Amino acid sequence: MDVDMSDGDTDESIKGDTIDRPSKRHNTSESSVGKKKQKFKQPTVEELNDLHETQTLFNNNLFRLQISELLEATKIKNKYNERLTSWINEFQLFLGILPVHDPINISNFSSKAANRPSRDLRFIKNITSHCKNNLRCDQDISVLFVRPNCMSTFGLFKIGSLPGPHLKINLQLTIPKECFHVKDFLNNRYLVKKFYYLMYIAEHLKSQNICSSIKCSYYQDSILLPHLVVVPSNAEKVFVNIFVVPEQNYFKGHRFLPYVNNVKVPVFEQDLPMGVENNFGEMPTKYYNSALGFDVTLVENIVFIEQTISHLTNVQEGLKLIIVWMNQRKLNEGMGTFHEDIVIYIIVYLVFKKKINNHMSSYQVFRNFLNFMITTNLTKDPISICENITEEVIQQFNSAFDVVIIDRTGYYNVAAFLNASVYFKMRYECQLAFSILDQDTLNSFSNLFLVNIPFHLQYDGIIDIKSDNNFETVLQNVDTNEKAAYLGHHYFLIIKILQSYLKRGLNKRVLNIVPLVPSLQMWDYGVRQKLINHRIIFGIQLDPDSAFDILEYGPNLNDPGDTDFREFWGRLSSNRRFRDGTAKVVVHFDTKTIKEQREIIKNIIDFILTDKLNLNYKFYYNEFEDVLLNKRINAWYPVGTNEETSLKIIRSSDKLGQKIRSLGVQLSISGIGGISDVYCYTNVFPPVPTSYRSGKSITTTRDHNIILKEKKLNAAPKYVEPIECAIYLEHSSKWPTDLDALHHMKILLYLEISKLLFKNYKIVSSVKPSFIDVLYDGTIFRYTLFVSKEVGLLKKSVKANGALIYRDTEKSLELEKKFTILPKIIGALKGMQAQFPCYGISTCLAKRWIRSQLIDDYLFPDMIINLLNAQQFISQSLYTAATTPQVAFLRFLKYIIDVTWDLEPIVINFNNELTREQISNVDTQMRINRDKYPPLFILTPYDNGDSIFTKKAPSKQVLVRLKLLAAECLDVVANIVLNESLYSIKELFIPNINGFNCVLHLRSLINPRRHERILNVETDGKVPFSEPTKEAEENMPVIDFDPVQMYLKELRINYGAFCVFFHDTYGGNFIGVLWNPKELEPRNIKVSYMLGRKVENDKLILDKEEIIRGFHILGKDILKSIDNNT
Repeated sequence: MDVDMSDGDTDESIKGDTIDRPSKRHNTSESSVGKKKQKFKQPTVEELNDLHETQTLFNNNLFRLQISELLEATKIKNKYNERLTSWINEFQLFLGILPVHDPINISNFSSKAANRPSRDLRFIKNITSHCKNNLRCDQDISVLFVRPNCMSTFGLFKIGSLPGPHLKINLQLTIPKECFHVKDFLNNRYLVKKFYYLMYIAEHLKSQNICSSIKCSYYQDSILLPHLVVVPSNAEKVFVNIFVVPEQNYFKGHRFLPYVNNVKVPVFEQDLPMGVENNFGEMPTKYYNSALGFDVTLVENIVFIEQTISHLTNVQEGLKLIIVWMNQRKLNEGMGTFHEDIVIYIIVYLVFKKKINNHMSSYQVFRNFLNFMITTNLTKDPISICENITEEVIQQFNSAFDVVIIDRTGYYNVAAFLNASVYFKMRYECQLAFSILDQDTLNSFSNLFLVNIPFHLQYDGIIDIKSDNNFETVLQNVDTNEKAAYLGHHYFLIIKILQSYLKRGLNKRVLNIVPLVPSLQMWDYGVRQKLINHRIIFGIQLDPDSAFDILEYGPNLNDPGDTDFREFWGRLSSNRRFRDGTAKVVVHFDTKTIKEQREIIKNIIDFILTDKLNLNYKFYYNEFEDVLLNKRINAWYPVGTNEETSLKIIRSSDKLGQKIRSLGVQLSISGIGGISDVYCYTNVFPPVPTSYRSGKSITTTRDHNIILKEKKLNAAPKYVEPIECAIYLEHSSKWPTDLDALHHMKILLYLEISKLLFKNYKIVSSVKPSFIDVLYDGTIFRYTLFVSKEVGLLKKSVKANGALIYRDTEKSLELEKKFTILPKIIGALKGMQAQFPCYGISTCLAKRWIRSQLIDDYLFPDMIINLLNAQQFISQSLYTAATTPQVAFLRFLKYIIDVTWDLEPIVINFNNELTREQISNVDTQMRINRDKYPPLFILTPYDNGDSIFTKKAPSKQVLVRLKLLAAECLDVVANIVLNESLYSIKELFIPNINGFNCVLHLRSLINPRRHERILNVETDGKVPFSEPTKEAEENMPVIDFDPVQMYLKELRINYGAFCVFFHDTYGGNFIGVLWNPKELEPRNIKVSYMLGRKVENDKLILDKEEIIRGFHILGKDILKSIDNNT
């Protein structure tokens, strides 16, 4: 729910640390004694109670204040209350002058409308012209139109628990008993009369000009429970739901118990797809009975609810908190949902059972509700607020419905239309909310009440069964008893059957399959509403432990369930004998990559919905992963996303590390570790291990090295990315105290390692002053020696007086960052990947998307993306960890949108090593001295609170841009999933060339990573990667040669002060250029401003033409053309 903060209110007071309070001004003439008395005034009993409650219940005082502010902010404004009161008075006057009409048989409606257009019956023509739905019954009944007996309000507004800004109120009008016959509950007679009576109210209301809108809708999406939704003409934010019900006790309540039959013949047009043709005899019609039961029991229930809650202010506020929380998670939307009325009845039950009372605060009421939902299983243990109900009746309800909450009368199940999976989803959300309350974090409040969580971010996959299906296959095997039970509600039956098929097929792979059938649309009164099929959407929550098992186990051979299992799985089933000697019927899913394992879920759903049920559907599950497939390479082993290649590299790294340790170099090696993204599976396109051979036109071989043939290239060779690793040497007195001498000694060690690798293992390598490149198993590993003493020497300097001082320098910080802090974070992320296998791929999706927005590593470093995505797996405050990469990526986007990076630090608390005090101190200091911190501050346990990875980038402008892009991307995804937009997901990853001042187009052949582009030219061909051989590993390839990145680096060095450069790292074929707005301003003529400027009108202005000429000169061998849009 979007909390309305208009009329001067803002949500900053909720999010901030402090809340402004009105200060009391004291008269300056007061004596000092008086001031002291006021200063040391004893706290009141109320203040002491508040303090005790805060210490007992809340993690901090801020949470309590935020709840108070939220309750205040969601109050209905007085102006709307006044307008509503005024309108209700007008509506009562309208009811008092309603025309009374003579009885008329429904068979005569058309003829009467045509032949007698008198003033009294003129409205019949309008009614007849559009009211056709469910107006069938077994008799030609007579309809009487007279004024309602009485009117009353009910619902959240009535009991003071409706959160603003929009005001929604329920009105109940009582139809006089003379309008009914005592047996009108049979065969839809009552519902036909009720519908016409509702239209009678609407038709005359339409002529009174007191409503700006009159619509028709269905309560809880039951087509047997129509009501009006009107908007008063004096208040556009007020919605009034008008219900009409019979007089209390006119119909006997026991007629609506679940085992009773009230429909003898087929009367519902929308049930025809169920094949309903025969009479039902005495078959129970539980859902038809529930629809009538709602009307018959409504008056008694609303009276009891008002008597129970109306005087309990804190309970009302607690209920309001529950509704706000539910709105944010979309738990009360759609057909068969957890309706607000169910919450009201549960709260009434808890008050009735004295588990909640007015001495409790609103927070305690909210917490008790969550605890009740967690600890009580209403599918097994029904509850009732009826005092005289028997255990037999309770069990009848329990056997008839998924969830049972029996009302005050004992005849109506409030949760009759609630789907069991929706109920379990609600329980799961309550558990999550309860854990958030127990977490001692600064953003617990916002996670509960302020962050909106769309439906498609809550599940690992979304099944969308289209509205053009006729469901004949689904309903063909349903017996008549089941059809009778669902009369008037065939969609509930379809959902139940589909769920049973999906649950059987997915079995232990899923934790829950939750339906979300979009609510039936309201329609304007006066427009004929045609009942059509609706989309049926299911959210799939996977079990991470067994979702991707390659075997689906059936019963043992010749067991009773053997035949049934084979019948269900058909061609996919087979017999298999296991090592323990057992033989079972199984379904085996043949997979070669981890991506194919994830697609097992997709294959099962396709088998069920297409092969077995012949339904048209769409499954939103792993479409985004396609952008991680490098379809322009031919690898020598099965390659999906990056897991297979990363695993090969890590295994080769471990083997090579063992060989290096065994070399016996002069100084002992204390450890070898990887510091590349490959080790935590977050490298989007890790280098494929391959054989390196010199080409005919581009490269040649010299002294075991493949080198470039000519300085001027027509095409770049295959890009070879080195995998960075660190070799840690033990402390030793042998290390010199001079920095240059230490560097020379490190070079000697590189040479010794290179010599011994070739001597002992025939492994070739290449030594550079600061590292050694080693070719092993077709991969280049770049090792750097780290000596802790070097950090101290880099910090060392001598003052003018000869005194030694140690201070951080840029080089010392970079060394510590790369070889002390980075390995710890890589290790933590590697552990996270082991625990949450979708972390790596979802991070790759985040990188692929950010880079496709032309924000490269220079503007937004890779490690920051690694850390930001890790946050959702560490905190798990809004959801439990995702099982699929796609939903994890979408949650990453949602996090980028919601995070208040300008107000608070991003806490990545690996293994909970950061204490509450450390986090709180950093948060406080950051709020006090925000300008001293980088725009994005990431707090981890490993960098001493310095946010070392964000010191240089990203900038504030990049963060704002990224937030806007993430919001647009999520909107597009929401339109695709929820609104069936035809937009292609791939388009979200295609760079946009518009909006730049200049666009530098690059020659394609000079770009060694061109095959990584999403939009590849078909004529480019595929890049072959052959299996590495010993012969091929005798020559070192051209390593880390990327002309595009070299050109970008030169551009930034020379022109970075005047403009910003944008590029897609993964094969981008152009560079976008934006002029720095500050540099476009005219400057006074000074020597310091002369660079890059020219004189014009006695001012220095930016010389754009000369700078663009410089782009040409720097990139003469790589540039194809330049578009100058300035």
